[in-house]
Amino acid sequence: MGGPSFTFSMCLNTGCTMTLISEDMVTRQGLAVDMCSCKRVRAVNGQKLDNSGTVTFGVEFQGKKAEVVALVSSSI
Repeated sequence: MGGPSFTFSMCLNTGCTMTLISEDMVTRQGLAVDMCSCKRVRAVNGQKLDNSGTVTFGVEFQGKKAEVVALVSSSI
């Protein structure tokens, strides 16, 4: 990943099919958005969610590290 580290609270959802991150968080943290990988996204209630691309970043939780690819949305 190589970017600056930051800490934030998040909600783990092991039942989701794709990870979402808010567009304002992406902007605040200066993450690079891949706009070539937009997907149609719907919430569990069927509501359409905006998607402006994906970001890839590393996370560490309880001592375990992983790479995450997340859809960027201004709807959350």
